[in-house]
Amino acid sequence: MKRFLIDRRGSIGGSLLFLFAFIILLTVTYTFGRAIMVRNQVSAELSRALNTAIQLSMRDEYRRDAISQIDTVRAETEVYAYLAGIGMDASMTMRRDGQPVFRLSVDSLVFTENPPAARITGTVFVPVGMLHALGVPAEIEFPFSIASRNQRLH
Repeated sequence: MKRFLIDRRGSIGGSLLFLFAFIILLTVTYTFGRAIMVRNQVSAELSRALNTAIQLSMRDEYRRDAISQIDTVRAETEVYAYLAGIGMDASMTMRRDGQPVFRLSVDSLVFTENPPAARITGTVFVPVGMLHALGVPAEIEFPFSIASRNQRLH
């Protein structure tokens, strides 16, 4: 081990430089991996929110005639109620132990009545505090576009 750290001239500079670069690479990889995992979790939750909103806002008076329609106003309310139910505050920020995990910016939330479908687009902002000293922005932005629709099986 000593021979690995010290080169022929008795200097350990090259080894320390390699170790420092390895630690930075490991930190960057961990941080971006965590941000991608958060983005995937947000996508799954938004998909569940759209599916739940469509199911809860179906108009029952048309079901007997095999016509699927939704109440679009109620569906939009159900999406935001679902997001509040999973712990998002009024500023669309998810916090854990007082620290922000992610912030959601919804650009559009569109429902179609017949056929019942929904599309939500926007951006997820994931804070990255560890890499701020390295010049990485304080938040990583991930755009999203998620669609859902109700399918009737005959």
